[in-house]
Amino acid sequence: MKNAIRLDIVHSDKARVEYFLNNVNENLEQVSFDPHELKDVDDIIAGFRFNVKDRFAYVIVIFATSYYHAAKIEAANLTAKPNIKWTINGAILFGVDSVDEDVSDEMLGFFAGRE
Repeated sequence: MKNAIRLDIVHSDKARVEYFLNNVNENLEQVSFDPHELKDVDDIIAGFRFNVKDRFAYVIVIFATSYYHAAKIEAANLTAKPNIKWTINGAILFGVDSVDEDVSDEMLGFFAGRE
């Protein structure tokens, strides 16, 4: 396990998301999530942000109410935040912003469904 992240949330997908975050091939540090950075996140269940240590990159995790809700948030932010790449896994939306496209692609591929 690369990280030791514990999310402060009661949710059926908590353990699955913690698995992804703790096993991704980057060192993550949890920081405050600012919902004002994104569009259409007023009615999310929860949001979390993690900086990637030793890189100019960060990960956003949004617990949406459904897959369709996550897709709506992704669509609203594709043009508003074009540097963030997104993937949806169930009702969970993962976003990665990195200057290194390989890092983004690797992390998003992992978040997309490897368990």
